[in-house]
Amino acid sequence: MKIFLHFSNFYLFRLLEHEPNLFKLVWSASATRSTSIKQAFGIADNESPLENESFMKLSPTIQAFFYQLVISMQLDEDMVRSACEQLGARHVDFIARGFNSNFWDIFLVCMAEAIDATLSSYIADEAKRAEMILAWQRVFNMIVHHMRTGYNERRKEKLKQSGKMELNY
Repeated sequence: MKIFLHFSNFYLFRLLEHEPNLFKLVWSASATRSTSIKQAFGIADNESPLENESFMKLSPTIQAFFYQLVISMQLDEDMVRSACEQLGARHVDFIARGFNSNFWDIFLVCMAEAIDATLSSYIADEAKRAEMILAWQRVFNMIVHHMRTGYNERRKEKLKQSGKMELNY
């Protein structure tokens, strides 16, 4: 894991050096792909997510969270798990606004595409690029996995507290 830590710190900066708006682009692409995401954030059907100021204000927050996990926490498994589970649990509060944990899957697809496009712009060696793409996919998949765990656990707690068999979300 230590080798990967050095790799991830260096290559996160390298990715952002080549595409400084990576998180902004991925965030916008997620809403562009999903009318449910647009609706949850109050983005009109004919409106570009990039033009919705309140939606785009979340992009730096998302980027800061990933920085925290990769740079500050150095992808320490226990610290990352805890931070992601806590964030995932907080997302239960957004269900009333239309949040669905499947939004994270859309985000993952958009992130994979953006990383592929960014790496393709400066890594010519296909084998090395494929290895890098896989490594980043593992990082992002791990993050979303832990977020989903926190989300599902809190959702179950709320179900027990309310006495319902199932919540509508």
